[in-house]
Order: sequence, then structure tokens, then C-alpha cells
Amino acid sequence: MKMYGRVVDSFTNLAIVDSKITLMTLDSTVVDTCSTQAWNRNAIHPEAYFFMTPKVSEGKYIIKVENPKYETTYYNHEISFKTRTTVIDLKDLTLKRKRMEDVEHNLGEVVVKSTKIKMINKGDTIVFNAEAFNLPEGSMLDALIRQLPGATMNSNGEIFINGRKLDYLTLNGKDFFKGNNKQLVENLPNYTVKDLKVFEKSTEKSQAMGIDVEKKDYVMDIQLKKQYEKNFIGNADIVGGTNSRYALKLFGLYFTPRIQVSTFANINNVNEDRKPGEKGDWDPTKLPKGQVTRKTIGLNFANSNEKNTVNNIYRQVFHGSAPIISHTRQLNLSWVPLTTTLHDALTIVPPRILFMN
Repeated sequence: MKMYGRVVDSFTNLAIVDSKITLMTLDSTVVDTCSTQAWNRNAIHPEAYFFMTPKVSEGKYIIKVENPKYETTYYNHEISFKTRTTVIDLKDLTLKRKRMEDVEHNLGEVVVKSTKIKMINKGDTIVFNAEAFNLPEGSMLDALIRQLPGATMNSNGEIFINGRKLDYLTLNGKDFFKGNNKQLVENLPNYTVKDLKVFEKSTEKSQAMGIDVEKKDYVMDIQLKKQYEKNFIGNADIVGGTNSRYALKLFGLYFTPRIQVSTFANINNVNEDRKPGEKGDWDPTKLPKGQVTRKTIGLNFANSNEKNTVNNIYRQVFHGSAPIISHTRQLNLSWVPLTTTLHDALTIVPPRILFMN
């Protein structure tokens, strides 16, 4: 049998090119397939027909019509040999266009880059997102603070935000490290921090009076990530050098919402208690002369009640030996370069030798 026809839009009745027609038996066995062909494809409304010559017998068949932009449609058709005709005109097979949400769109390659906001203002509070800053692996909190916009920190652990000095730091809203910022910022890993909030806080006296009778404190609250709110954190620096030089730093912290226990040790014979940073000051004149052995061990225990009142016990033991004074002599040589002129070339200038004690 010869079969032919058109595939048209159910609304516009215009021909649809690139459609697939499949002839199947009632049990979905494929008998033959073909596609619509257009001879004037460049026209505004091209005409398209399909043709197929399947080998069939009398019976009922299913005609399946497909197009990517239209809904797949099935037609029932019965073939009989009561007449001698060998050509079947299927006329127009209509398709309904898909809705926009049902159409599949193949897009080109897309590169998605996420952007994290570093800082936002919530009323009178500045919130820094710790995850928005790129820091080397193993960096501590001080390296994070030095990258905050408008923040500076000196070697004594004093922190300034937009030129204003912070009075103290809190950890998850607790004043555990009040007055001892340096130990916290140099030993708390930056990956444990979720965000940092800077705001003004009424003093304990003002809170007791119910009115601000004193100037508010400028505070930075360090918010830990949830998985580190109840955890133990340890940090160690061990250094060895020539001439029996050594330096040892140990720090341990156990922190819960109610209890905080920290211990630290700083033992060295190089008289070094500074730590350089990206923006911190590094002033050799602050070091005393000679060699000093420093041994410092500290223990801090604090707990808070339901009213957020902190009871703090801090003990520090320091031992330092007298400095060993050593005399050094420095030799500086200063050479005057020769020029290319004949007059200067005949003048020989000896090197200047300076001795300094």
C-alpha cells in the first residue's frame, strides 16, 4: 500500500516540517516509519508531506505522529481490501503545540560563579561573613581579622575597626576572653568561625541600672559554626634552631555554651613574643637586648549562668631569665663607584671603613 498525507498545526493548519510518522499494529509493533519532506523549506510557510509504502494486511493500525515542539499524537486507522485501490490518503494529521514549560530547551555551556557578600549592616551592627574571605589553610583568627574591610590589628592584639578600638571580644556572646584578646585571635582556627559581629554594648553597670550611665563598649562577637560549638581545639608551634635556640607554643580550648576551659604555654629562649601579619606592626626596637628565656603558662576557666553572667578564673605563671648581654661589632664598607670621565678616572678614592659598637 502507498500512504501519504500532511502533518499540520491544530491551530494555524500550517504544515509542520521535520515530523516523524510511525505505522504500528495494535500491539505496538512497528510496521514502517517516515518523516515529512519539504521542497520549499526557505519559504515563509513551507509545504511538507510524508510518503510510505508499507507491506500491510487487512486490520486495524495505529499511526504515531511526533515532533519536538508538539505533543505526540496517536491516530487509529483501519485498512481493508474491499476495493482495488492501493493508495491511502491520510489527509491532514493535526498536532497540538506544547506549552512553554513543556518544551525542552538545549542551552550552551554556562559557567556559574557564586559570589559571597563579605559585609552587611544590620542596623547598628556590622556583620562580616567569614566564609567570604580566602585564607591560606591553617590560618588563625588574626589573619581573618586583618582582611576585614576597615580593620587593623597591632602586635599587642589590639583591634581597630574603621579607626575605633575594640574594647574586647566575645565568643558566641560570652565574655570568656574579655581582656585577653591576643590568646584568642592567635590560636582560634579561622575555619571554625561563621561570622563576626561588631556593635556597641552597654556596660555591666549600665545594664544593672537600666540606663546607659557609662559609654558603651565597642565589641566584636565571634560566632562559631554549629559543629564547633561543643568541641576541643588544639594548636601547637614547635621551632628549633642552631646554638640551642628553641621556641614552643601550645594552646588548647574546650568550649560549650556554658563552660570554657583554655590553657596555653609559651616557652622560648629567643625572647620572642611577637607575631607578624599582613597589616600588623613588626618593630624590632620593642625587643630587649641580649638573650632572654621566657616561660609562660596560663589556665583560663569560665562558666556562665542562665542570665549570661560570666564567672572567670584566670591564672598565669611567668618565668624569665635575666638577659645575656652580648657585644657585637658591625663592619660597614662603603665604596664610591668610578665614572667614565678621564678626569674622574685619574682620581682614586679609597673605600671608607666605619666601625660601630
